[in-house]
Order: sequence, then structure tokens, then C-alpha cells
Amino acid sequence: MKIIKYLAWAWVIIIGVLMITPGGVLCTVCGVPIDAVGFIGYPAITFLGIGSITLGVVGLITSVLEVTQGKVAR
Repeated sequence: MKIIKYLAWAWVIIIGVLMITPGGVLCTVCGVPIDAVGFIGYPAITFLGIGSITLGVVGLITSVLEVTQGKVAR
């Protein structure tokens, strides 16, 4: 079950990378017009992507350190 925790953190990192990649999570089939309702703008999407990557890396490192330092019951 521990592997699921690591995969979840890795998934958060992957989503963050997709958010900062050009054309990442926006609809590539229909295209999102810049003036569409709910479009928060590319700087906001980039900011959220960087936040997601940071959260994923910190969570993954914390989880690994807890296991290697014996703070989590095995």
C-alpha cells in the first residue's frame, strides 16, 4: 500500500508538469478561446503548475524521509 502513496505524489508532479507545458491540460481538440468563461489565464495556470510540482516534490521527499528515518510503522 506504500507504493500508492508514492504514485500519488508522482501523479501530482506529472499534473504540474503538464500544466506548465505549452498546450498541456487545455483542450487540444476544441481549443480554449482566451475570452472563454472561466479561463484564468496562462500566468495563473503556470503558477498553479509550479505550485503542484513543489507540493508533489515536498510530499514525496517527506514520505521517503519518514520511511528511511523509521518514523512510519512498517
